[in-house]
Amino acid sequence: PPVSTIVEALDYRATKSPDALAFAFGNDLLTYSDLQSDAGRIAGAMQNLGSNTADRCAVLLPTGLDFIRVFCGIQAAGMVPMAVNPELPPPSLISRIK
Repeated sequence: PPVSTIVEALDYRATKSPDALAFAFGNDLLTYSDLQSDAGRIAGAMQNLGSNTADRCAVLLPTGLDFIRVFCGIQAAGMVPMAVNPELPPPSLISRIK
């Protein structure tokens, strides 16, 4: 069936082909099932911290599977992820996440 969000697409793929490769970074591999599980845990943690649907959330992580997990988890929580380069100087970081 057609999907309209990344979370719906992840749920669909985790159901239809849970052991299929979702992402790879170097030698690290992430299946759809593992990504769905990780995203769900992250979403739950975000909600327990008091985040609200449609809140913006800065993601200050380098490229890699942790970035993917957190990005999907934030979306699973109903929040809006904002990817920010963690290597920016502090004044630039602050201005981008305000």
